[in-house]
Amino acid sequence: MRLAVLAALNIADEYHLLQRKQENGASDYQKRAHVLASALDEVLAENRKAG
Repeated sequence: MRLAVLAALNIADEYHLLQRKQENGASDYQKRAHVLASALDEVLAENRKAG
């Protein structure tokens, strides 16, 4: 019985670690997308002024 409980705790821990990792990864992608969108907006604004 003890082994089953330890295995269940280990599985739960791994699940929570992966869940946190996935949440952080999504946040990083959103930040990167925002930075790239801002850079694109700047380039387009410069092109409008020049053209």
